[in-house]
Amino acid sequence: MDGPPLRSGWIVMRVRMICVGRLKSGPERTLCADYLDRFAAAGRSLGLSLGDTVELDESRNPAAARRKAEEAA
Repeated sequence: MDGPPLRSGWIVMRVRMICVGRLKSGPERTLCADYLDRFAAAGRSLGLSLGDTVELDESRNPAAARRKAEEAA
């Protein structure tokens, strides 16, 4: 695996946001979109980039141990 790419002498870091559950439309989605826009703007000057966001399906298993195992897979 290669190291992170260099940009003007800075090490660039890619951030990935992984969420469990689906974000439905509403105030939470608006807030999340605003946060991601702010991150993109501020992150560029710091050498950070938001690689992508991933939404994972939330387990519906009633047993906590199985739910954790399903969400971790």
